Amino acid sequence: MSQEHDNPSLTTPVAILILAVFLSAALVFVGVEISGLGNAENNLAQALGKQSHVSTAMPSIAGAVPASHTLPAASPFNQANLNTNLANDHVLGPADAPIALITYMDFQCPYCKKFYPVAKQFVEANKGKVKFIIRQYPLPMHKQADFLANVSECVAQQKGNAGFWDFADRVLLTPQFDYSSEAFIAPVLATLHLDNAKYEDCMHTHPFNEKIAAFSAEAHAIGVTGTPTHVLFDVASKKAIYKAGAIPLDQLQAELQTLDH
Repeated sequence: MSQEHDNPSLTTPVAILILAVFLSAALVFVGVEISGLGNAENNLAQALGKQSHVSTAMPSIAGAVPASHTLPAASPFNQANLNTNLANDHVLGPADAPIALITYMDFQCPYCKKFYPVAKQFVEANKGKVKFIIRQYPLPMHKQADFLANVSECVAQQKGNAGFWDFADRVLLTPQFDYSSEAFIAPVLATLHLDNAKYEDCMHTHPFNEKIAAFSAEAHAIGVTGTPTHVLFDVASKKAIYKAGAIPLDQLQAELQTLDH
């Protein structure tokens, strides 16, 4: 009778890949994209001479992420670096609303897509009291994030604040796009009735690079480590609450009550 033995050349790689799966699952579970973090499965698989078929943003399973799980920020909130001048922001809701939900986000981030309708519900549930602001924070891990940030600003250049939010709806309320090339955005732009010559000029001259870079720098300065990350801000008192992840509506409502007291 022959006796079987464990093959160490197989068990070690298998164990590493299993660990990678657990690490990736943990990041999905908390509902946040980590800035500057590569895909653990890909990195380990490449070290073994193999290639993982799971994308960095993991869009195929993003819909299964529990919205109620969030990731505490790795860095403490540095409110002193928060830009509290909201005059040049894109605002959803009344411009004079006393509470601002400022979210640092990335138009390609699956957790931002998950959070976006919640933010709209939050504004609607607190009519006249809350406004929602997106500050651009395109993550390097997302191939089209910087492109989408620029597109949104070029749309707003022509269509104003309403055009920005129209674009945001069409991108963030669509479950998935093929991000392999910039062509995916053409059907979206066709619905916005832009002046194509002005749009092309805007995209080629990049007039909003400085604005986008400033928001990203601000995000780093206040302690943001991933998307989406939120600051619930009382305009009058300057009190602020800092949260990360695709947080649910009931948690936002609870944080608003905390801010009011």
